Amino acid sequence: MSKFLLACACAGSLGWACTALAKAAQEEQLIDFATQVQPIFARSCATNSCHAGANPQQGLSLEAGKSYDNIVNVPSTEALSAMRVTPFDAENSYLYRKLKGEQADLGGSGSRMPSGRPALVEDQIELIEAWINQGALKEPPPPVTAVEASAWGQVKSLVEERGKQAAD
Repeated sequence: MSKFLLACACAGSLGWACTALAKAAQEEQLIDFATQVQPIFARSCATNSCHAGANPQQGLSLEAGKSYDNIVNVPSTEALSAMRVTPFDAENSYLYRKLKGEQADLGGSGSRMPSGRPALVEDQIELIEAWINQGALKEPPPPVTAVEASAWGQVKSLVEERGKQAAD
């Protein structure tokens, strides 16, 4: 019986945490990679002479449909101890530092990106920083409905109540 309650408590806690995360995401307005970050790459980085085409610079294609898988949790080819994007950690993400011109701080080299083009405006850099610090999600979690939030609240209360009864 106690294993059942433990399993329910774990499931309830996990579900409650997932619901809480999704609710927080709604309140924080998570950044959508495809509609907010990718367009910056498309305009400023994914050109045939840089990060697009058959032979992109550093093997890094920032073209739509390829960029996410080429940057998140992928080791940098310039700063071998850094990832291109480390979810939840913009300061240690090589791509972010390269956009700021601070790549040397992570052991990188070369110039600020985009090379040979105007630097991204501060709002664009801040958007990419926020996206990384929010976890560099490929897509935001689906919204939580009032029914789901209520159901998880009820499950959590029930599991807590039964857990107290079992402890007595």
